[in-house]
Amino acid sequence: MRIKSLYQKLFVYFLVVIILPVGSVGFFSYRTSSRELDVQAENQMAQLIGNAAHHTELYLKDYERSILSLLTIRQVMEFIDLPGDREAYDYYSYRKQIREIGADPLFIRNPKLAAIYLISDKGNAVYYFNEVNEQSFGKEDIREQRDYFLENTTPDG
Repeated sequence: MRIKSLYQKLFVYFLVVIILPVGSVGFFSYRTSSRELDVQAENQMAQLIGNAAHHTELYLKDYERSILSLLTIRQVMEFIDLPGDREAYDYYSYRKQIREIGADPLFIRNPKLAAIYLISDKGNAVYYFNEVNEQSFGKEDIREQRDYFLENTTPDG
């Protein structure tokens, strides 16, 4: 009986001596590595979000520069200033010039650009679609489109 009792005591002591240090080392190393992984994941997510915001900003600035380049074309400004009761030839001539000088180069530089809308307060409008034949719209369609853009655009553009 004493041998069995001594065997049990030694077994328990060895278990305590081995399991307690190994368990505590495992527990503390888990906590430390878990904390470190959380910090790394947070840093990587912040970097990812920063990169996404930066690329989005570059993307929007690219579109802004494209639109500004279109607005600096003299024919665009003249088209916008055309009176509502313009001659059909003037409308056609400006529409063709704007397509050749402004819209086509813009579509070439920015293939992601899907469409260009130019709508004036006087009812003059042209629509250019990337890789699609031109379409013309009636006065009611132009007015609806202009109202839609005015409702969905901030005053500063």
